[in-house]
Amino acid sequence: MALAPFPNSSEPDEEQLNDVTGSDAGKMSFLDHLDELRKRLSVTAFALLGGFIICFSFITPIFDFIMRPLQEILPDGGQLVYTEPTEAFFLYIKVAALAGLILAIPIVLQQMWLFVAPGLYVHEKKFAIPFVVFATLFFVGGALFSHFILFPVAWRFFAGFASDYMEFMPRIQPAFSLYVKLLLACGAVFQMPTLVFFLARIGVL
Repeated sequence: MALAPFPNSSEPDEEQLNDVTGSDAGKMSFLDHLDELRKRLSVTAFALLGGFIICFSFITPIFDFIMRPLQEILPDGGQLVYTEPTEAFFLYIKVAALAGLILAIPIVLQQMWLFVAPGLYVHEKKFAIPFVVFATLFFVGGALFSHFILFPVAWRFFAGFASDYMEFMPRIQPAFSLYVKLLLACGAVFQMPTLVFFLARIGVL
């Protein structure tokens, strides 16, 4: 007895078939995922190390660029101080690490995408380049917003508590720590539009 297709049945179109067959979801074992994670972390580590080395080679202009908003707000003749022998040296290390992170952020975001890509369909993988580009631009935009707007405002606010009984003599290490926290926070907040958009496009939201 021959079987005829149900009249109202719908067959998957070619794009849907390509999505299913083109996705690597379910084809990778747990060890494969660990190996993929190792590869992505290795590339990320090398990118961060390369960014650190490059930025440390230009540490003087980078340091001047970061410290300028602090210096401009200090009273005439005021200076940032450090009280420990190794404080200034390790501050240079941290400045180079922060600048290296910003320099390497496109590669870091690319590796994050490549790690999750095997679980995505073909049409979802097409968002790889736009995701990396827009995420990078928004992170840099958040960093610039923090550097030129938010941090100077916050610095003036805290400096305004000086009085006849208290002289504002900021240590450079806590000042830079505040700078980093605000910069990374703004960079993360500025990622939200990109993150929400791409999660919606791939159907997560």
